Amino acid sequence: MLNSREPEITVSKRFFSRRADVFNDLASTGFWPLNLVTNQSTTQPPHYHDLDSHAYIMEGKVVIKDVTKQTSYDLEPGDKVIIPAYTVHLETESSSRVIYIISIPEARRLKEFLPAIPMKGEP
Repeated sequence: MLNSREPEITVSKRFFSRRADVFNDLASTGFWPLNLVTNQSTTQPPHYHDLDSHAYIMEGKVVIKDVTKQTSYDLEPGDKVIIPAYTVHLETESSSRVIYIISIPEARRLKEFLPAIPMKGEP
């Protein structure tokens, strides 16, 4: 019998306390790391990625929202979030700079993994 459950975002609060813990987890998953640094921002448009992704919050606080399930997750340093491929989500306003280590199952440049989200004033 097939499992009809849709994939959902999974959050592990206080998953790590040191950067070495993140690198150990990366080694266990075999995923490739990408670094992302964002400034204080407003909510971005809903989007998805074509690969599963694991994100480790290194600095700052942000809210990730699963658009389909209308569920929000408050994330802070030490948290890990797993976002399955094709899960429509968005990052809402952050109060400060947020530093992520994002990991994905195949090697890609950050620009190839992240969607092209227009800046304010762009078409």
